[in-house]
Amino acid sequence: MPPRNHGICPPSAAHRWLLCTASARLEEKIKAVTGETTTSYAEEGTKMHELAELKLLYEKGKMKHPDGISKRVFDKRVKAMNYAFTTEQETTVDYYVDTVLENYHAVLKDTPDAQLLVELRLDLSKYIPEGFGSSDAVIVSDTILIVGDLKNGRGVKVDAVNNPQARCYALGATELLGELFDFKEVKTLIIQPRLDNVSEETISRKELIKWGEKVLKPKAEEAYSGDGMFAAGEHCRFCAARYLCRERAATAMKVFEYGFETPDMISSKEIPGILSALPIAKQWISDIENYAYQQATSGVEVPGYKLVRGRKTRHWKNEEEFVEECIRAGYSADTYSEVKLRSPAQMQKQLGKKEYDAVLSELVVETEGALTLVPESDKRPAADGGELEFQDLVEGE
Repeated sequence: MPPRNHGICPPSAAHRWLLCTASARLEEKIKAVTGETTTSYAEEGTKMHELAELKLLYEKGKMKHPDGISKRVFDKRVKAMNYAFTTEQETTVDYYVDTVLENYHAVLKDTPDAQLLVELRLDLSKYIPEGFGSSDAVIVSDTILIVGDLKNGRGVKVDAVNNPQARCYALGATELLGELFDFKEVKTLIIQPRLDNVSEETISRKELIKWGEKVLKPKAEEAYSGDGMFAAGEHCRFCAARYLCRERAATAMKVFEYGFETPDMISSKEIPGILSALPIAKQWISDIENYAYQQATSGVEVPGYKLVRGRKTRHWKNEEEFVEECIRAGYSADTYSEVKLRSPAQMQKQLGKKEYDAVLSELVVETEGALTLVPESDKRPAADGGELEFQDLVEGE
């Protein structure tokens, strides 16, 4: 499996450095001091991408593709990964594989010579200085180019429309395969099995290249040069410099400007401005607290602060011995334990989507979520007047 995205301007961070071109070099500076960090989630993601690659190669083997692998080779490589996949992880990868194959077979109906390429190494240097990456799955024919991206997280749904990472991969694949295949359309496909989300964008090859030349290339060159501009926003969320970036701190502190100009009440006209500034302010405050804690627990002194122990908690040394002792003492089961039904989401995760839909989906009823105040840019439809009246009745009970 080729290495994942790295470099000064990786496609995975394009949504950030396209908006905050100075962040690319600032992240480089931070990582030079702190080193590359990894998490259990990142390790899981790497292993699941490796499994997805092998499963697609195995499927190609069954279709007699020259670069496909046999069941024996598949089993051998999975074993060599030395990673215990759960049923849920296997189901997640299968969802992705099924989606890719569904798209591949749909293209094969019209163009029998269509190719399925797995973990394709892409050179992006035409648009991003020293840029490169690996695309999870590429389907190419003289009709269409499809670039698929597996996202195995459980976080926010990702939209393929105007998605810069997906478009970067599509540009790389177009540059690599464009002279061999005469496709006019390009489709980017983002697959999030754990959110049951498959999002896609279809644009013309000409439109994609125009975006690469007019939007991506100049911003990438600015970011790479080190002469970029800072701009704080939602894109700061996973930036390596989010703890110490002065631009983000200054943006977050703007929320405290309200009410300082005059000693009387904040006016209703000021409320929207405060609300729009709150998300960045709250997240920055949380990040600063976490950074200071990480420093302290790593042995770095935080002047004026110290680490203390919280309130002690009690727990059973051995739960099996605890149950056995309760039984010997004659306690009824409801004295020492409680039974709680798993939620529909928990059952779907445990059984997998297919089995859950077949057995339990008819037993589920959905209720409306609570009313939430969000910016007008939020894609969800606004609650109607009837919903607001019902909410008033509920709150008045």
